[in-house]
This record gives sequence, C-alpha cells and structure tokens, in this order.
Amino acid sequence: MNDKDKNSREDSEDILIPGDDPDDFDIDPDWENRNKKSNDKKKKFFKPVLKSYVYLKNILEIIFDNLFGGLIALFFILLITAFLIGGGYTVGYSLLDLAYSENQIILLIAFILFYFYFRFFLRQIQEYKRSEERKKLTDLGSFIFLFLPILVFMISLSVGFNYALNDDSYETNKQKIERENSELLAQREEEEEAVLKALKMFEETLVFEENWNDLYTICVENIEYKSYYNATEVYLVEIGIDRKDYYDFLRKKNIDIFDDNHIYNFDEKIRSYCEKNFSNNPVEEDFWKYSALWLNEVLDINNWITGIKKMCENYPIECENNKKGLKNFDFEQYTLAPAFEISNKDDKYLCYLHRNDFYSPEDFFTADDYVGKSGTERYDAFGIDRNEEEVEDYFHPIGNQYLESSVIFPKPKLPPNESLYDEAGYQIIDSEFYFLNPLENWGQRNSIISEPIHLWNCMFASNINNQSPKNGEWLIPGFGPPIVRGKLNPFSSNIANNISWKMWSIAQPGPNSIINEYEITEIYWFNRVRPIVEYCRDFKLSSSYLQAKRELDEKEYGPLDFDVDFIELINEDFVNADFCENYLRYYFEN
Repeated sequence: MNDKDKNSREDSEDILIPGDDPDDFDIDPDWENRNKKSNDKKKKFFKPVLKSYVYLKNILEIIFDNLFGGLIALFFILLITAFLIGGGYTVGYSLLDLAYSENQIILLIAFILFYFYFRFFLRQIQEYKRSEERKKLTDLGSFIFLFLPILVFMISLSVGFNYALNDDSYETNKQKIERENSELLAQREEEEEAVLKALKMFEETLVFEENWNDLYTICVENIEYKSYYNATEVYLVEIGIDRKDYYDFLRKKNIDIFDDNHIYNFDEKIRSYCEKNFSNNPVEEDFWKYSALWLNEVLDINNWITGIKKMCENYPIECENNKKGLKNFDFEQYTLAPAFEISNKDDKYLCYLHRNDFYSPEDFFTADDYVGKSGTERYDAFGIDRNEEEVEDYFHPIGNQYLESSVIFPKPKLPPNESLYDEAGYQIIDSEFYFLNPLENWGQRNSIISEPIHLWNCMFASNINNQSPKNGEWLIPGFGPPIVRGKLNPFSSNIANNISWKMWSIAQPGPNSIINEYEITEIYWFNRVRPIVEYCRDFKLSSSYLQAKRELDEKEYGPLDFDVDFIELINEDFVNADFCENYLRYYFEN
C-alpha cells in the first residue's frame, strides 16, 4: 500500500455524514466482533464440505484420465454406455413424476455420472484444440467413440420420455396412490360385503325350530330344576352351531350377550316348549331314598357280574360249565329269582332283573328309534382315554338300554353335590349324595331322569285258572327302580293306606310317550331274597385268596401308590371275595 492510498483511507475514516453522529445512534460496540464470529462459523462449516467436493472431483477426474486408455478404456466406455442407455431410458420414462424416491435416486446417479463424463469429454476437446500435433485424437473414430456415451444417453433419455408420454398404462405417483386407495377401498367394501353375507347366512340358521330330538336333552336336564339359563347355547350346540360362532355373531351385531331379551335368545321359547311337551311327576323327596336303595342294589349286582365277565374273558375254562347251565354263579340268586310282583288288570307278573347275557349282549326294543345303548365313559377311573372301539363295544350287563321319553322319570329335585372338606383340608365324600344319586358314583350318566334304564322284565305268571293274560301282554318292560307314590300321614295308624309301590314302564317311547305305572303287589328282594350286604357278611374268604392278598401287599407298587388292591381274578372264588371285600368296605365307610 502506497502513501497516497494510506492518506486517502485515513481521510475517509475522518469524514462524517451530517447528522450521523455516533452518539446519536444506539450502536452495539460488539456488533463487528459478533458479525465476524458468525462469518467464521459459516466458513468453518462450509470449508470441509467444499474441500470434500473438490477432493471427490479430483479423484473422479484422475480415474477418468487414467481409465480411458487401451482395452480398459474400451471396456469402461462400453460399460458406461450400457448404464447410460438403461439409466437414460429410466430417467426419461420417470421424468413425468419424480415423486417416486427410486426415480430420484436413479436420476441423481445417472446425472452425476453423465456430468463427470461430460466434463472429461470437454477436457479432451480442449486438449485437442491446444495440441499442435493433435496426437490425443488421431482420428475421427476415437472422437466418435468418446462421444458415444453422451449420444446414447441423450437418445435413451428422449426415447424413455417419449414412451412415457405415449404409454397409457403409465401412472404418476399421485395416480398410483389414488389407484391403491381405490383398490384398498374396493377390497374393504368386498370384505365388508362378505362379512355381511356371512352374517346373513349365519342369521338364517339362528331360527328356533320345535324339534323333539334336538330339545330332548335340554328339556330333561332343565325340567328337574326349572332353570333354562343358557338353554339357547346348549340348543345351538345340539343343532351343530358352535357356541363361539354364536357369541361372535352377537358381537358383530352389537348385541349384548347378557341381554335376555334379544331376538336370538330362545331361552323362553325353549322353556315354553319343554313345559308343553315334557312332563314330570316326581316322587316325594323323602321316598326317593327307597328307590335309591333299589338302584344301588342293582348297580352292585352289575359290578359283580362285570367281575365274572372279566374272569371268563381271561380264563374261559372257568366258565365252560356255566355256559351249559350245569352250574350257576352266586349272583344268579338275584337274577334268576323275581325281585317283585306287579298287577295288570287282575293279571300277575313276576319281574326279574334284566340282564343281557354277558357272552352275547342283546337289547330289548331294538327296533325303536328312541332306544339307545348306554355305553361307557370316554375315560376310565384314572383318567386314561379309552379307544373308540372299546367305548362303542362296551356293554354293562345290566342297564345297557334306555328310552327317550316325553314323560320324565319321576326322580325328585335333589340338592346338588357340594364339596365338603375336613379340618386338614381333605375332601370328604358326600355319601348321602351318592346314595341318593347312585348313577353319579357309577360313572355312567348324570341323572336317571334323562335316561331311564331298562332294569326289569316282568313276565306273566300263568296258573291253572289263568293260563294266558287277559290283555294279551306276556312281557312288560320296567325302567328305573321301583318308586313310592303317596304322602305320609302322621295321623294315620296304617302308613300303607296312603302310599304304594309302583313300577315305571314305557309302552311307547318318543315324543308321544305312553307311560304306565304298575302297582307292585309284593316285594321279594330285601324280604325273601336276602340283600347283598347279608350275602357278603356270610361269605368266607378262602385261604388261597388271603395268601394272594398277602403276596400283593408285599409287592412294591412303584411311583403310584393306590389305595385299592388289584388282585387278579383267576376264579369265581376270587371274584366273589374281591367283590364282597370292596363292597363291605364301601358300605360301612359310607
């Protein structure tokens, strides 16, 4: 800087515009410093970015300069040409809509590559112009070869753009979004339509139909307690509609499942139908214990016969003579002797315990549609699943048949089984409940009212004066245990004047049942025929059985400790001994 410039600068600094006194302005003294710091920050921020750009640019130019020579130049030119052909077409095709992120990326890569290659091409032209000898581009072919990528990029770019303009199927991002939304809306409408169609089809199945077969189980199970809560769900299961599907339907229809008044709740209709088509005339609760005593006796005999059947299957030689009738089993004193006597229009009938031959089980009334077999439970006493063949083919020697009737067996309403526990927390067996509901303990059915078991065959008792029945009936079937009708009169000296024994019989099963109750005129069981408890009290355990018991007690049971001894039933003596021992144990304990 010379002296003239210096003096000029000093003079300029001394000049003040009139009215521009620094004291008249509110000037921040640190303004210049803060402005300088701000500019320094911007420089610090952009300087590395600028350096990176220059560095990258130099590297790419070096690569371009060094690659384009010999076979490498040929290969690279062809490669970049191929890319620019595809890239140019894609970019041209996509220029109509750059909202797609993939279009933006392709456009960026293509143009960056094209930019640097175009700069390289311009440098080659400049060098060609500066060179006097023009050795860099010796012929026109080399120049055309270097120009080829630029040419094909421009051509492919224009071709792609032109094709997009004339392509009817081309859609912009906006059009694509609109199309996808339209398709989604159509799909949702289709799904909603399908749901509505499915709901309508399902709704058509939710129609209450008065079908006796479908309502039999519901009516007989609820008529005892006069409760039809959730009867609709049970009914739907009977006609093949899943309970979950029913609840899902109510939720989709926005119906409260706890609302008892909605149109798909058939509880009241079921109640009305059951009360109209099913009747129940139960015995007095105080009298039912006598019926339960009979039923317990029958089921105990059944267990006894079942033990003999098991022995005959495992040791057939022990039963060969019995098949020919040369020897009777001890239980046959109950099956071969009459249990009681009934009267029918002045005719007498002796009623015997119904027992299918356990060698070839056959049923009574097999031709009737409403006759069924009582099989066995799916699971045994230890929760082990039985196979289907065993469940289907298993017959209880006694009570293997029941009838579906519109007249319910006259069992009274009894209190449900309640879980009782002792002070130590162990469950107590409610012996009274199981005594009054022997089928519960037998493990066969829930209630005798729904399945009145065929227990008796009453045969006409002919004599010299009356050799044939007056009504033509030679055999009358009996179902369920004997029942007591009437009411106790504490003021009467003769109780028998107000009560009577009846046998319940079904003359015609099904919806239009015909039920007869025959008067029992004489009882042999518990009177002339000693009960099982007296037989078992007098039964003497053999020395061989006791020895087998001792050997069994000495064995180690392993991980499972059973309270019941499972002795092998090898002969009739072992069967009778095992039966009586377990029978008396249960009898006196409960």
